[in-house]
Amino acid sequence: MKHLAINNNLKFIREEIKMTQQEFADFLNIPLSSYTRFEYDKSDLPLRAIKKIIASFPQINVNMFFTGTKQETNAQITISANNNLKEVVHLLDNYANKIFLDDLIHRLRKIKEASEF
Repeated sequence: MKHLAINNNLKFIREEIKMTQQEFADFLNIPLSSYTRFEYDKSDLPLRAIKKIIASFPQINVNMFFTGTKQETNAQITISANNNLKEVVHLLDNYANKIFLDDLIHRLRKIKEASEF
C-alpha cells in the first residue's frame, strides 16, 4: 500500500539530524516498531509527529519531507522555518481537520440512511 510521500523521506530526514531509528522513535514518543513501519512506508506518519519534527529541527526544510533532498527549485514549495512555520502547522492542522470532518460526514450519512428504513 502506498502512503504519504513524507514516509519515503523519513530516513533522509533522520540521518540529516544524525539520529538512529531508536533515538528518533524516542524523540517522537513512539515505539521503535511503529517508527520503522513509517520509515518503510507501511503506515502513515501521524500529523503530530510531522509538526514536532518541523518545529524542533530548524535545519529540516519542509521541502525535505516531500523531495528527500535539501535542494530547492522554483517548482517546489520552500519554507523558511523561522518565517513560515506557523503557516505550515496551520495548513497541516486544516488538512487533518478536513480528513476528520470528511470521515464524520460519511459516518453521519450512513447513520441517516440506516435510520430512514
